[in-house]
Amino acid sequence: MLRVRASSFADHYSQARQFYINQKPVEQTHIGDALTFELSKVATPAIRARVVAHLRNIDEDLAETVAQGLRLGQLPPAADAAQPTRTAPAASPALSILRNGPDRFAGRKVGVLVTDGATARDFVTDAFAHAKFIGHVDAAMPMLDEAGIAADLDEGCIAFNGAASPAAFVEQCRQLRHWPREQTVDQT
Repeated sequence: MLRVRASSFADHYSQARQFYINQKPVEQTHIGDALTFELSKVATPAIRARVVAHLRNIDEDLAETVAQGLRLGQLPPAADAAQPTRTAPAASPALSILRNGPDRFAGRKVGVLVTDGATARDFVTDAFAHAKFIGHVDAAMPMLDEAGIAADLDEGCIAFNGAASPAAFVEQCRQLRHWPREQTVDQT
């Protein structure tokens, strides 16, 4: 007996397109930044270009974002698709993490930096650049200044200066990240 796969198995891009277009803009930005970061580690420029060629079959704006981030210069032609990508897949808000995020912080991890004068610049700048929530005490301000973020502290940076501060920090962490910061931080 010969088994033949349904033609839908040849559609390699529509599911990825449906996922991508159902993300909030900040999630789409995050996906583009993540692809750019990971592909920047690929040593062979032709492989980077091939991946961008496949991204064109998922979403043209995503492909352009990644190509610009990789400084490809010119957008490669779209990869040949075994079957055309459905351009208008069904809307599915359930695919967005931010639209369906956790309503509590249980099960998540918190990184804690306790230092006595040692520099922790990389830890702090990475947390800030990745839009993570930062809880701090007043004594940490010189370290935040050394990390270059003291002047840019936002609502995602919570000062622990009272009994309610840890609870406010945990409440903020339910949002997973301080997404508005991602629009203002230079990821390069």
